Amino acid sequence: MSSQTTLAIITSIITAVFSALLVSNSTFLTSFLPENIISLLILFIIPIFCYGLSFAMSAVYQFGKCKKVDVKGISVGNTAVLGTTGVLSGLLYLESIPILKYIFGPYAPRNEVTGLPLTEGTPEFTEAMSNEKHFKIQFFSNIVKSVLPVYLSESVKDGFAYMYWIFWMTMLPMYFLLSLQGACS
Repeated sequence: MSSQTTLAIITSIITAVFSALLVSNSTFLTSFLPENIISLLILFIIPIFCYGLSFAMSAVYQFGKCKKVDVKGISVGNTAVLGTTGVLSGLLYLESIPILKYIFGPYAPRNEVTGLPLTEGTPEFTEAMSNEKHFKIQFFSNIVKSVLPVYLSESVKDGFAYMYWIFWMTMLPMYFLLSLQGACS
């Protein structure tokens, strides 16, 4: 495996783990800030962290290959990482908004297995109404959450969704950028 591939994978793993830990532990911060403010902070923190780490790794890679660092080229090129992780964070943020509640109004959640409405007063009904999961359109999140065990909490599942998508949204542009930034002139 080349150093370019290794560095791209290491960068992607670090950003993915950071994102998963940030999202999974965001419920801890709700005692200090409202949940919607925390979600907005996460929306901006993850892409900025990914850009900063990718910039540092690109500089290390370019210095190792060329014995010089083109700061302007790296800062412009790595906006691809900022863009991909920013768009993805935005999409995952939009998935956390209960859009269907605003369109159709409140309605009873359904059992995931049978499809029948849950009875009011049951623990399943109370849990479903508290997290408003049935009001959210979660296309990207559910791709990851569908393979996770049901006993994991919703915040841990969200963390895994962020981990998966941030890994790929960092890995793909980073690998391409490192091949360009390693070409010495």
